[in-house]
Amino acid sequence: MNEQDIFMKLPIHLFRYVEWRMRSEEGAKTREEMSYMFNFVYPSPRFELCDEDVPKLAPRLSIRAIGLYTLVESDFGETVLEANPKIISHILDFIDGSSTVFELIKYAQRQNIEADFETVNRLIGTAIIVPDTIKELESAIHWVSITRYPSSPYHIVRNYWKNMRDVRTELEGFSFTGKTTGFIEQLRKLHAILLLGSNFSSFYQTGSVPSKAVWPGCFRSEVQPCGANCGSEILPYLQIVALSLGDVIGDSFDLCWEDNGLCWATGYDLGSSVQFSAPLGPFEGHLEHLCSLLSELQSITLIEADSASAVSILAKFHQRFVQLHPFECANNSLAMSIVNYFLNKWFNTCIPHLHLDCVAFFFSPENYSRYFARAVKYYAMKKNDDQSLYVKDFKDRLHRVNEIYPIFISAAQSNTLDNMLEEHPETARDLLLLD
Repeated sequence: MNEQDIFMKLPIHLFRYVEWRMRSEEGAKTREEMSYMFNFVYPSPRFELCDEDVPKLAPRLSIRAIGLYTLVESDFGETVLEANPKIISHILDFIDGSSTVFELIKYAQRQNIEADFETVNRLIGTAIIVPDTIKELESAIHWVSITRYPSSPYHIVRNYWKNMRDVRTELEGFSFTGKTTGFIEQLRKLHAILLLGSNFSSFYQTGSVPSKAVWPGCFRSEVQPCGANCGSEILPYLQIVALSLGDVIGDSFDLCWEDNGLCWATGYDLGSSVQFSAPLGPFEGHLEHLCSLLSELQSITLIEADSASAVSILAKFHQRFVQLHPFECANNSLAMSIVNYFLNKWFNTCIPHLHLDCVAFFFSPENYSRYFARAVKYYAMKKNDDQSLYVKDFKDRLHRVNEIYPIFISAAQSNTLDNMLEEHPETARDLLLLD
């Protein structure tokens, strides 16, 4: 199917997506409730099974009752279910490592076991794993490169993973020639694929809560500033990052700056919402500038990519993209897809999303470039790295951060942050507070 055929079919699926999203957002979380996304927290499994998946039991699995609930533990984590442990045990007894989810449920029901898809699906990522399915997705795009804090591949929404895989496939075939018209068409196509999938049936609802209706592939239309909400919990982290960069906190956030005659930051709100205001539309000039940066990145050879200048240009592109906020949602996911495309092309590596977008909103280009370089230095991983070792390493990082992060905040308030950086260099690196 060529590009013209794709866009001829797209409008029907656009309306289907908008209708689906409106239904799925009934009772959805508010922007304030979504602020947990920006904490250093352990996420929960969100991967969804399909009928054709072949489940296996997770290593070192244990099940025990806690009052009216069931605690399920394994090497992949733990979960508490409001279900009878005997029913859970019976369901797991049927898993033979070769039967599909559909066959498993049907067989359990014939044995008068109260098994349904929802119950089985709630066991994914703790009691049940699907290594063959994960391996297939992993062969196209590394799960670490598509999530904020990667602690398990089962913590990633399946449709999101599939769509980010499709975005990577599209990027592999793109040629960033420097022509703005072509770049805009490519960008819109990538955004539509991220939300719909390349087959237009893999719908994904972003974690953030947009202020307007979401139309895949359509730029935001308002001429007034639109907002990107980071949640108030991120503010202490922004403050210690500013101090680590030798900056004055007020100067870091009171930010309205221009580049090439274009305004990229128009304001902020450090109140309860920690809101960033994107540039006023229309923004054709901004897209032209992003296009020129991509052309520059495309022209960098593997030898040149060894220099810090290549990473600096990549930081410049990422910051300007998320600050422009061209779409109602999924801006950082799309920006990081492009970032990791180039990191993979140059170094066969990738980085998680971390708090890069939040810092990009509020810091000067010079300071953000330093912060971005820290992320590449401390979090980049090779595609062929041992995943289990990486998962363990990341969990160790989160443990250190959760234990010491509050002490860093107190040290910043008492002007003793430098001492903490010297006493806890590992955690400082985890928090990207050291060059």
